[in-house]
Amino acid sequence: MDIRELPVQPPESSWGFVGELRQPLWSDHGWPGRAARPDEVDLSCGVRLVGEFADPMGRLETALADWRAFCVAGGIPETGPFPVHVRLAEELGEEAFELSVEPNRIVLTGGDLEGLRRGGFHVEDLMLAA
Repeated sequence: MDIRELPVQPPESSWGFVGELRQPLWSDHGWPGRAARPDEVDLSCGVRLVGEFADPMGRLETALADWRAFCVAGGIPETGPFPVHVRLAEELGEEAFELSVEPNRIVLTGGDLEGLRRGGFHVEDLMLAA
């Protein structure tokens, strides 16, 4: 391939996607104010993350910031009574996670920090689909 035949790159000022990337990922989810269905948990009074692991290097800070923004966009107070337990269990293996949604709590267990990150995004996906 002769790179002299490639088209000229447009100026950065015309890159429309840059503005989109600067926008927050989450905005109002538009969830209707309704009661939880029988197979759902009610998070309307808020959630409370219960971290049961150490993250001294702050590797999950970005994921935690995403969770907070997700909750704000959904109108879910992040200092509420419904516990979301977050645990490590190395026996699950790298990048793996398990999720248990119970009537009175959610338990997210990851084999490592990447598993917890993936599990957190999975929880968000499930909530968006509900």
